[in-house]
Amino acid sequence: MKKLLAILIFIITITLSSCTLFELDYADFSDNKVETYFDSEQVSHNRYILYYYDSADEPSEDVKPELLKFFKDFDLLEFYLLDTSNIQSETSLFGAYEGEPVIYVISSNQVYETYKGSLEISNFINDYSNIVFDYDLFEKQHITTYEEALEIQKDGYIIYYYLPNCPHCINTKPYFLPWAFTKNAEDIYFMDGTSIENADQIPTELVILNSGTPILVLMSYGKFANEFYSGSDAVQEYIKEVGNSDILPEEYLKEYSDFEDHSFQDFSESLLISNYLHFEYYYSQYCSHCKSIKLEILNFFDDLNDVEFYMLDTSESIGVPIIQGFTGVPALYLVNNNQVVEQYIGSYAIPAYINAYRNGEIDFSEYE
Repeated sequence: MKKLLAILIFIITITLSSCTLFELDYADFSDNKVETYFDSEQVSHNRYILYYYDSADEPSEDVKPELLKFFKDFDLLEFYLLDTSNIQSETSLFGAYEGEPVIYVISSNQVYETYKGSLEISNFINDYSNIVFDYDLFEKQHITTYEEALEIQKDGYIIYYYLPNCPHCINTKPYFLPWAFTKNAEDIYFMDGTSIENADQIPTELVILNSGTPILVLMSYGKFANEFYSGSDAVQEYIKEVGNSDILPEEYLKEYSDFEDHSFQDFSESLLISNYLHFEYYYSQYCSHCKSIKLEILNFFDDLNDVEFYMLDTSESIGVPIIQGFTGVPALYLVNNNQVVEQYIGSYAIPAYINAYRNGEIDFSEYE
């Protein structure tokens, strides 16, 4: 009996020591660690989880075992960890770190959900460990009119049209909904065909919706992007083909290099690069705000027919700025007669101006 007891004690001791030996640590997630706010907040356009912690902070240590176990078992979304204790002067775009563990769910490089402190993080772990994939999960992304689909001012998005009781739609749900959850929330919009207002008045741009259900339609700034997938097999094939990459066809994914003929490098050329009414756009490839509106500004320039435009990458420019009051990027200037006549600074003012232009609210005739 004593021998059996000794063996049991030995086994328990080995088991406990093994638990301690294999306790998860941040070092076990080296592939998921980032070093700066900039890197963490721009790491992906798709939806992902970002965890800010302080390795010297007691609340962060308290939630560590539960959270790291969750990350080890969770494979639905990408996740990234940032130890803020080593960051001295850099400031987060999402607000300064406040000395307690914070989880952000990021979508389109913006905060989509926030969980602060050990209690909220425990709730997050419970919620995300028990996700039920149904249409209700995407309630915020549902639209109920065709006009809404055509008014979306975005370089690329999906309209997913379905009928709740359609056998093909039901068959597609287990594949499409988890995939959709990994994407930027502003990339995918749902239309329940049974709740569409004026369902029989389909506008010309969306007549393709008559092709059956489910149907996945690619759109760009309210226009059909000449690509759609109808039926369960076609939608599943699209999901498999796109995977983690962007949802738009390649011709819609523009780069600064596509506009080399409209670029200049010397600040001294500002205001003088053209004798005609023109735009000058200042940006930096390292600027997070510039990155957030990159596709929007490039698509704007690509569609621009009535005014010239030029771009300057301030990270590779020479000389010093000659535009009075220049403070940083992104900055969009309308120049006439070698003078700035309008200026739009920042990642809010510039898209607002682009939207006004697309809505026909901008008149350049006053500068003729």
